[in-house]
Amino acid sequence: MTPTRAPAALGRSAAALAALCLSATLGLTGAGAAAADDGDVTAQGVLREVVVDGGDEFATGHGSAPDGTPHATEEEHPASIRLLDVDGTLLDLPPGLGTSIPAGQPVTATLDAPAGMSAAEAVESAATDPTGVEVVDVRRAPSGLAAARSATQPAGPHTLLVLPVHWGARDASDATLRAVAEESATFWSDQTGGAMTTAVTVRPSALIADPGTCSPAHLRTAALAAHGVTPSTAHRDHVAVYFPTRSDCGGWVGLGEVGGNDIWINGLARTDVLAHELGHNLGVGHANGTSCTEGGQRVPLSATCTLKEYLDVSDVMGISTGAAPGNLNTALASALGLVRSVDASPDRTVEVDLAPLGSATAVRAIRVPTDHGDLFVDYRPAVGRDTRKAAWAGVQAHRLVAPEGTLGATSELLDLRAPTGTGFSVVSAPLGSRWAIPGSGYTLTVLTQSATSARVRVSPPAPAGPFGDVPADHPFAADIAWLRTAGISLGSAAPDGSLLFDPSAPVTREAMAAFLYRQAGSPAVTTASPFVDVPPGAPFHREITWLAERGISTGTVVGDRREFRPAESVTREAMAAFLYRAKGRPAFTEPAVSPFLDVAAGAPFAKEIAWLRERGISRGTATPAGTEFRPAEPVMREAMAAFLHRSATIG
Repeated sequence: MTPTRAPAALGRSAAALAALCLSATLGLTGAGAAAADDGDVTAQGVLREVVVDGGDEFATGHGSAPDGTPHATEEEHPASIRLLDVDGTLLDLPPGLGTSIPAGQPVTATLDAPAGMSAAEAVESAATDPTGVEVVDVRRAPSGLAAARSATQPAGPHTLLVLPVHWGARDASDATLRAVAEESATFWSDQTGGAMTTAVTVRPSALIADPGTCSPAHLRTAALAAHGVTPSTAHRDHVAVYFPTRSDCGGWVGLGEVGGNDIWINGLARTDVLAHELGHNLGVGHANGTSCTEGGQRVPLSATCTLKEYLDVSDVMGISTGAAPGNLNTALASALGLVRSVDASPDRTVEVDLAPLGSATAVRAIRVPTDHGDLFVDYRPAVGRDTRKAAWAGVQAHRLVAPEGTLGATSELLDLRAPTGTGFSVVSAPLGSRWAIPGSGYTLTVLTQSATSARVRVSPPAPAGPFGDVPADHPFAADIAWLRTAGISLGSAAPDGSLLFDPSAPVTREAMAAFLYRQAGSPAVTTASPFVDVPPGAPFHREITWLAERGISTGTVVGDRREFRPAESVTREAMAAFLYRAKGRPAFTEPAVSPFLDVAAGAPFAKEIAWLRERGISRGTATPAGTEFRPAEPVMREAMAAFLHRSATIG
């Protein structure tokens, strides 16, 4: 179903919503012809269900709409409508009839027909005349009367047939409907990276008699007859019935059968409405939101959450706004097999450059398993199709909710800014922040983001580290633990006997010499120290001498002597030079444009710093103006652990 904020010209409130046909249709047997004592006849068919749910004042049971409007109660608005499918002909069912039988099941229906009327005539009367024959009973049929349709696969050729009808003045031209249909087909082609193609046919609007009621069954039957069309049962052959706005539809503007091929549009010729209904045909439900609390405080995710139907206004499967449809989030895309993702690893930290949602064939998500369901972390910058809700732009998280029965999978957008601010005013993860994902042990960090990508880190649960001052959830815990395991840092002893690493202290030049010497395997040193301030027997004499022997450091010339200045802090630019030289000065051409705002091309150590970025050892610090390296700042021991760990992976 497509919820919508409909234009005032249609005479609806700004929060009007639609309904959704959520059934999986099965193959049918022919209509039966058994006559009952009073003229009743029976027909074999399949139950289909139109669920009227979600969003604004027409929805049921989910608190308030995104704009704060209270939802309607179950009594004010029915939760679902059942239809009977007899060989492709849809019949209305009285409220409450057949509710104990799951949708998609073969049934035997009894129709209250005049004496002497055949089953075929009774079905035709029930389908074409709202005051004619009625279905009075539905019972589960013997097994084997119908076979389930297979699941829809978006890739491949599809058709979209739009059948407009009217009984008075038209409210949309053929050209408008064709544009909407073509744009909807293009949208889904883009979402599948071109794998789904759709041949569009829009018939000229046909005049029909006023049906007198907003019955999907009667409207469909009338449209098929007026256009001389035999309904297709193939999933890939989509049929959309468009009709002028009816105020007796209870607020819905679109119905779309999940996993089927039928669509109804109630007087709102919008691309985001038709594209939404096509999404249902392909097999997915709605892009919702979820509001979670823990201990009385709003949180992004917990065991206590309230569904906010259609809340994901930035998504094609959320509420309709009249703007171009937003890209499908990766949770729903995964349900259709349309996303390349990377799984979080329990054994290592995963860092991924996520492409925007509009880049259908690129890696667009990290999947994180949790006790609350799978989360998909993706990137929706306010570019291209994703400008519907610019305030939400950034790295988002969606929970995938498995389908119930014949209903499609749905997604739930999380408010990653909770508990700060107003709920869902901004939902993206703050740059540089760390979120411990509940029920998983993983930690999410957004490292950088631009119009073209967002670098995201998902860290696994960290085991207890070797150092007492490095907690398990420290952002560099894994790197620091590796430093100890590799024998590169031994730490220092605390009075209580525990080992300390002092992660936030700057790295001294003598410590840097020790780190690089040990990483190189502690080779033999045969020369004497060239530095006057590092005499034989001085701390780290061997390591510093090796540094000079390898040409990694030449020290500082003072008159006719050289000094190493072992107690001074190592700057970030000097660290770049040390690592580059320790790797043997690999062949590398300095780029004409520096990757960092504060390191000009040709500046001291610019080549070494650019090499550091190119090899992924340091990515710098993201700022609103761009990425900075901050070359003159001291490098901290915790960051040095990460630099050494990353450099070890490049040989």
